Amino acid sequence: MLHKRRTRFSRFHGGFYQFESLDQRRAEGFGDMNYVRLRDTDGNIWQGAAETDSEVVRYRFRDSRGRVMTGVADGSAIVLRDDHGMTWRGYVQ
Repeated sequence: MLHKRRTRFSRFHGGFYQFESLDQRRAEGFGDMNYVRLRDTDGNIWQGAAETDSEVVRYRFRDSRGRVMTGVADGSAIVLRDDHGMTWRGYVQ
């Protein structure tokens, strides 16, 4: 019996993440699906991960102060919302 080797391939991959809020604050960093690390303009480090559901990727980030940002990506664009209701829009290169 022949077995075909299975490889896990996802169209959602890691890379360089860039986000910008409505008040021109930025967060940038590197990561893959399992671990993403961002640094914002205030110097805060945000650590998080991405979870995939069929066609949607959900992101969750937390900083050292306990603040949380969550959001979704539908293909190319990512939209996050933080604890204060600020919207962050970004993408992965």
